[in-house]
Amino acid sequence: MLDKTEQSKWLIQLNTSNDERVRLIVFPYAGGSAGAFRPWRDRLPGWISVQLIQLPGRENRFNEPPISKWDEITNSIADAGMLLDGPPVVLFGHSMGSILAFEVARELRRRHDRPPAALIVSGRCAPQLDSRMPPLAHLNGRDLVYRLTELYGGIPTEALADPELVELMAHLLKADLQVVEDYRYVPQPPLACPIAAYGGTRDPLVTSVELCAWSEQTRSGFRSELYPGDHFYFRGTESENRLLAEVRRICATASGLATNG
Repeated sequence: MLDKTEQSKWLIQLNTSNDERVRLIVFPYAGGSAGAFRPWRDRLPGWISVQLIQLPGRENRFNEPPISKWDEITNSIADAGMLLDGPPVVLFGHSMGSILAFEVARELRRRHDRPPAALIVSGRCAPQLDSRMPPLAHLNGRDLVYRLTELYGGIPTEALADPELVELMAHLLKADLQVVEDYRYVPQPPLACPIAAYGGTRDPLVTSVELCAWSEQTRSGFRSELYPGDHFYFRGTESENRLLAEVRRICATASGLATNG
């Protein structure tokens, strides 16, 4: 298990409360950082302890080289021991983060036989299916950033106008996209926890059918829903309000299940 200093690099805790009943762990999308989900701290009730996964190469870990191997990432996060004590844990991941959260849940089950209370996935087809994302990790510099923006959006126009920033983004995106492209699903028994899968109606990466295929990965409850929007449907829109309402509901259920045994 990682020591406290190393744990604090991987897990950024946004809020603390004496009324903590559920721990929500949020996994970023390719090229994303913990900062993308910081606004959720003020959008969720205080009894939900929000903790963000911070991958190397961004924000407080800017000087660390990004990791391009998905199993190295999931093993490091599992080493943080976030499920070993404390309140029930709900994992949330968007796009690449969905696969990371899923594999962390399976790794923690293998090591400690303690699955999360729930898994919430977003913007990503079920792991046993082939991703719709075309290979992009072979591209370099602005070609990579511009192609990704053209396909999925998500990068502000002002950022694209800064050549130095584009190069920095490309370095990070190249590693993250390599994680996505190298991922290979290995069949294992379904998770014991419920899974909820969400996406945008105009997301080119995932369809309703492909979201519903996540149901094969749980032997507990399953729920799926599409909200208006593209791949980043949850950014500052009514769809984000609806998604966060679902997150609150799932966290409340997880807390209730834990309380009632």
